[in-house]
Amino acid sequence: MRANGITAAAFGTIALVVMAGTARADIVANFTGGNGTTQADQYAGMAGDGWSTAWREASDTDISATVINTSPLNGGGNYLSVTNNDAGTSTSGDCVGRKYTDFGGVVLTTPHTISFDFRLDTPVSQIVGSGDQLIFVNARGIALGGDNGYGIWTVPVSGALKWGWRNGGSGVTSTMDVVTGTVYHFTIDLDPAAHKYEVTISNGTTSVSSGLVGYRNTTYAYLDYIDFFSKDVNLPSDPITFSLDNLRIVPEPATSALLACVAAVGFLRRRKTSR
Repeated sequence: MRANGITAAAFGTIALVVMAGTARADIVANFTGGNGTTQADQYAGMAGDGWSTAWREASDTDISATVINTSPLNGGGNYLSVTNNDAGTSTSGDCVGRKYTDFGGVVLTTPHTISFDFRLDTPVSQIVGSGDQLIFVNARGIALGGDNGYGIWTVPVSGALKWGWRNGGSGVTSTMDVVTGTVYHFTIDLDPAAHKYEVTISNGTTSVSSGLVGYRNTTYAYLDYIDFFSKDVNLPSDPITFSLDNLRIVPEPATSALLACVAAVGFLRRRKTSR
């Protein structure tokens, strides 16, 4: 069978290239290499595979992280455990973060998607009682304040803890509870040119979505850090601990498929010419 000069076999070749191209586009942190600095997928790791830096810890006082495999999040294996050991101190810069760059189909200035799994390992009562926050924020650098583009955090509400996010200069509280020990899957769709994003949070049973909301700061043409913050306020002694796994940055699906199709058509034309 022939359609527009391309055989059915050629379509099969395109499909294979599309699938391969999409897989190659991923920037991944699964912590498969454990703790170390000789592989990109370690903690703290090294530059490579789409990461332009190793993981970095930014702390006003004391934050630590290590790869472990006890009580894994999803599917077993290694994951990153992060602990903020601040006590009785109001801090705003305790985080682990990593810088990424153009890689495969991921282009910082065009739409792309960040996803990861997260689990709070500290009792919710401790966070609600002290007014502490867990904050995810992607910034131009590892910093809070006006530099951050999007923000996802926890919000104390009537003795419970809810997930929330930023829309421009305002905070929005969702209907989803934060529960200690529950694994949450986050998907953040970024539109750098429009300075917009959409976050979807799933607890494995239900999900909530922000809809399309705005960056806090629209100065930058793109964002290139993914940061995971823990902010302590008036903790007498207990640390905040959370776990992270399956961090993945990919192009917007339509963009990824288009790039792969273009590559496949080029491949077929070259093969035809060589005959």
